[in-house]
Amino acid sequence: MFDTASATTSIPSVFLARAEGCGDPTPYLRPGETVLTLGAGAGKLCFRASQAVGPTGWVIGIEPSDDLLAIARRHAREVARRLGYANVEFRKASLRDLRLDREWLDRLLHEHPVGSAADLVGLQAAISASCRVLPLVSDESVDAVVSNCVPHLVEPMDMRRLAGEILRVLIPGGRAIITEIPRDEVLVEGDPERIAHREEVFRQRLAEAGFQDVTVLERPEAGRRSLPGIELRSVTVAAYKRRRLGREQQHDAAVLGASGSA
Repeated sequence: MFDTASATTSIPSVFLARAEGCGDPTPYLRPGETVLTLGAGAGKLCFRASQAVGPTGWVIGIEPSDDLLAIARRHAREVARRLGYANVEFRKASLRDLRLDREWLDRLLHEHPVGSAADLVGLQAAISASCRVLPLVSDESVDAVVSNCVPHLVEPMDMRRLAGEILRVLIPGGRAIITEIPRDEVLVEGDPERIAHREEVFRQRLAEAGFQDVTVLERPEAGRRSLPGIELRSVTVAAYKRRRLGREQQHDAAVLGASGSA
């Protein structure tokens, strides 16, 4: 397992005093993997992941904020210098739509402002074509998706869409490693608009989206926090995408299914 304590030597000091979110999924990454980080922020989790996967791996950080992207990209050069290799990139996208390149969309709107209904129709057609032909994150292109205290930033009604996007980009047999603070319907710190999910509901929604073997990897005492009158506790969950069956396995499954129905 990746030693996160050794990772701090290559991370710029400005990050070391920053909060860790609610945990760290990077110990569960493997050398050589391609990893997608949801909600990359200023890059700290990505820089940890870059060391976990090593020089033969690759890390893609997804972040919707221009300001945070600029910070992350600036520090990525320093991290690469310290490590002796560069294996991190940052892309702008909504967490609910990993097909649409938001930087491409920004440029398109700047060059071709929407001033009429016809312009809007043309924009929608261009977006549809871009997502279909040149998606920002391609289908089945990453080994693992990681996040740290991100799902509770997504509206509950959008959780299924987020889970669907994670499944889309994972290779068969790939996994999501998600660190979160699921809790009964209490207010999320600093934002009364957003409601976090109970652990059981959180795991159930991942299973309903199509993940297999939704497993709790870690529920540390150190992950405890508190709000007035409420105790919060972090949990790290792994959820796997179904492996694609080979031709012989498909035949066996069909035979077993037929015999079972008989």
